[in-house]
Amino acid sequence: MQLKFKEFIKSCLILFSTSRLASTVQIVMLLSVILTYPLVFYVLVELTWPPMERRVKVVSLQKVAEYAFRVLLVLFTCKFQQVYRL
Repeated sequence: MQLKFKEFIKSCLILFSTSRLASTVQIVMLLSVILTYPLVFYVLVELTWPPMERRVKVVSLQKVAEYAFRVLLVLFTCKFQQVYRL
């Protein structure tokens, strides 16, 4: 079965992909993925951070260590995805 409107759809997609609206939508989607990806780790950090927090003796460094832990989790998963091409 062949699509009847194949050329029409193709021209619409090309037109949409070069428009300002399409670029704006792509940027918004990119930002939403980048900014919400760390939210996935909220529960994981809430469960795993308290035992690790006890190891950080200096109280003023506990927040810095927590943020470093969160960043390392995100970077680890990004690298894991690159290595295994998931």
